[in-house]
Amino acid sequence: MERHLASLLAAYPAIPMPSIRLIQAPVFHGHSFSVWVEFEEAPGVENIARSLPKRVFDVRPDDPPTNVGVAGQSGLSIGTIVEDRNHPRACWLWMAADNLRLAAENAVAVAKESL
Repeated sequence: MERHLASLLAAYPAIPMPSIRLIQAPVFHGHSFSVWVEFEEAPGVENIARSLPKRVFDVRPDDPPTNVGVAGQSGLSIGTIVEDRNHPRACWLWMAADNLRLAAENAVAVAKESL
């Protein structure tokens, strides 16, 4: 898909190559995110994975999270951190979270703040 789009855009040099990603989403409760992040300088995949706080993120570089796999777990799971081939200072992150647990934990946090 990316190569085909690049060949089509070759006729229009003023149009930059966009970052694209194709995802086939499973059907199950939960949230999955494909997040594109641009940095001032290219930090490298390993540095990104190391810098994410462990209390918030479960980084799984070799085992990408799925909606089913994160069911019943707290926080956000991140896997498949890859550099964007078209933008050297950008990366893609695949994230998943249990939407029911996330909503419940946020409700408890709000209730605690109200006390």
